[in-house]
Amino acid sequence: MKDVYKDVPGYQDVEILKIRNGSIVVDHNVIVEIAYKPDINVTEQFEEIIQSVEKELNKIVCNATAQKNDEKCIAEDYIVDRNETLPTEYELCSMRVPLGFQDFYDPVVTNIGLVCVSQCETKFDCNGGSCQLKNITGPHCLCPRTDLYMYTSPNCNGKILKSGVYGGVGASIAILLVIICIIFFLVIRNKSDKSWDPFVTSDEVNWCDEVENEWHVDRGIVNLTNAFDNDDPDSSSGSFASGRERFKANLENVDTTLQVKIQRPEVSYA
Repeated sequence: MKDVYKDVPGYQDVEILKIRNGSIVVDHNVIVEIAYKPDINVTEQFEEIIQSVEKELNKIVCNATAQKNDEKCIAEDYIVDRNETLPTEYELCSMRVPLGFQDFYDPVVTNIGLVCVSQCETKFDCNGGSCQLKNITGPHCLCPRTDLYMYTSPNCNGKILKSGVYGGVGASIAILLVIICIIFFLVIRNKSDKSWDPFVTSDEVNWCDEVENEWHVDRGIVNLTNAFDNDDPDSSSGSFASGRERFKANLENVDTTLQVKIQRPEVSYA
């Protein structure tokens, strides 16, 4: 059988499938190799090979001359199965690529034939890093100098110096702590200013903010009590008392049109 198909383009071998009893009927496959080239249609090549197989079989069909010379021949009702379909380029790559990596290789037709190319070469740009294929997960980038840099994208884009990031984060934390301390100090100081006066209750601390005609003196007032000598009204010997007091001014009954006259002040020289 091998001698029959030796002139078929791309012929490789014959695979015997079945030999039937009685008349010698041999079911077999003719194994051929088809070249993949950019300017050659594979389907057309396949059709030409089938025609070549039929041509070679026609040469050995039994006739009077072949039977007289006792040469090997076949019946003229031989059958060539044309239902065989060519595998696609992707299917061919899947046959050659290890299990688990089939989805990450693409077929490329070049001048040397069909080449199965990793997606690392066709679809991934690692920007100076290296691409690596992993089972099931596929291609990923190995970025350079990860001990010094961190990257903002999986394809090694956005290189950032680690020391700068750590320094910036540390400075931000320090500033935040300082702000928290300042706020805490101001809150404590505000509470301290409001509670230092023992005469002020918590309900009266901010009464002046709520009532416009009420007022208080934070440091108190001084009450003077003059005791004049009955015999000498001009004498000013007396006593006074002081104390911290709070009061609420009520000006509802004050006559604002009343004129107040005071004695002109005199300057005395010792």
